[in-house]
Amino acid sequence: MKIYLVCFLCILTVNLGFSQTRETDSLKHVLAEFRTVPDYEKDRRYIKTLSELAFQLLYINPDSTNLLAEQTLKLSEKINFCLDQWMRLRILVL
Repeated sequence: MKIYLVCFLCILTVNLGFSQTRETDSLKHVLAEFRTVPDYEKDRRYIKTLSELAFQLLYINPDSTNLLAEQTLKLSEKINFCLDQWMRLRILVL
């Protein structure tokens, strides 16, 4: 019975890892699409997507998370975009 439980947990862990990779790849693709548009850094959707990517990378790549969080805050301040309260909390946690 213990072997089945261990196997189940291993499979579950692997599946969660793949789903996070898909999510981050999807967000990176969306960001790449934004970068084809002039003045993309002034787009609020770009800033929100950047923030979401930073949060998704929190446990996978903390260094990238810090860089993206800083970039998100700088861009939002540059265009006087008040981030939602939940977004500010998420960035501060990073």
